[in-house]
Amino acid sequence: MDIYRTFLAIIISFLILIGYQYFFVGFGPAEAPIEEISAQEQTVTPATTETDQSQIAAAPVASAPGTAVQSAAEGVMERPARDARNLLVDTDFYTATFSEEGGAVTSFVLKDYKEANTDDSPGMQMVKVDGKQGYPLEFSWGSVAPTATFYAADSDSVSFSENKAKLVMKGRGNGLELERIYSFSKDSYLMNLDIRVKNASAAVLQGAAALHQTGTHFREAAATSRYLFNGPAYCSAETLTEVKAKELEKGVQTVTGQMDWAAYEGTYFMNAVLPPADSQQTLTMQNVGENNVKLTVTGSLDTLQPGEEKVYSYQLYFGPKKLDILESVGSNLEKAINFGWFDIIAQPTLSLLNFFQVKTILHQKSLENIRRRITALGRLVTADTEKQARIPENSTAIFNSEGTAPGFIIRENGKSLIVLPGVPHECKKMFEES
Repeated sequence: MDIYRTFLAIIISFLILIGYQYFFVGFGPAEAPIEEISAQEQTVTPATTETDQSQIAAAPVASAPGTAVQSAAEGVMERPARDARNLLVDTDFYTATFSEEGGAVTSFVLKDYKEANTDDSPGMQMVKVDGKQGYPLEFSWGSVAPTATFYAADSDSVSFSENKAKLVMKGRGNGLELERIYSFSKDSYLMNLDIRVKNASAAVLQGAAALHQTGTHFREAAATSRYLFNGPAYCSAETLTEVKAKELEKGVQTVTGQMDWAAYEGTYFMNAVLPPADSQQTLTMQNVGENNVKLTVTGSLDTLQPGEEKVYSYQLYFGPKKLDILESVGSNLEKAINFGWFDIIAQPTLSLLNFFQVKTILHQKSLENIRRRITALGRLVTADTEKQARIPENSTAIFNSEGTAPGFIIRENGKSLIVLPGVPHECKKMFEES
């Protein structure tokens, strides 16, 4: 009898959540509008002392940096006499394309998520913009290095070694040498981006590092999603702020201070930039073109002496808003999932759903594929081995007519499969022990 009451309680909780989502989301207490302080600037840092406030007020405005102290000639960034190449990065979770034109990402397709709920639907495309207003991850350094800088890649392709890969792209001109280093992991949505800026001129140069994101709706807006948020958001002092469309219609929105991340997000996906920890940043958000929003994360004003260089480090997350994945990234990225007023009910319910979704059925063909991998190395797969039934926590069990066959985990086409125990040492690099 208790089990029926439990399921009844779960069903009622779902009805409450669905009813709230449909009738009340968007009708709660209105968010305080972003305060207009010189170009609508708002401080988002935690409470500070009067001394701290005076220091912040006295700091130079990062979003309007000077050019060169001893000005270098502008508009002379070097570019080779060839077309820009596109570099493909293929991981277990996504396939991304980076262009030498601006060093930006022009395509980012998720493998485990589809554009539509149909068998023939392509993977979820995270870069929906056409480039007219810019692509995500463009970089500028004051007015000395514009976003249109050409970054020549050091190779024609990106290869993984021991689950890791790097893409190095270099640009120069206007007295600067720039180097972008993307770092990828085969089994993670998280990427690292280090940008080295060196003053190669005889003049003293000033500029502020700015990383640009341009985004739009990940999916066509439907009538049922009219109350769900799509747009720019950021997290500061462990507090999520979602900037509504009506605020952007008023003009450029600007916030300054320390922030954990800034992103363009939809209901289920997000493209996020995680700036260096404990650094002062200026985030500007504005409408550009048709249905596009541009976010710019700008650091403080830097001065480079001749021969001096500085490295700006960012983390990037392009992927699903899935709680366990976001929590593993850190930097309060899980705050992107806004449970609203029913947080106390929604989080346990989500955990319960994830628990029931742990096990998935794998058909016999996949089991045969695993058997071929083992036997190709001269190892015997016995019937007794296939019948072993230990199921590791947070793993995907293989169900077949013989029983279950857990033991080790292998990623195949972006999915986690459990293979037979006793994996030969030749295959150890392919597997992760459960």
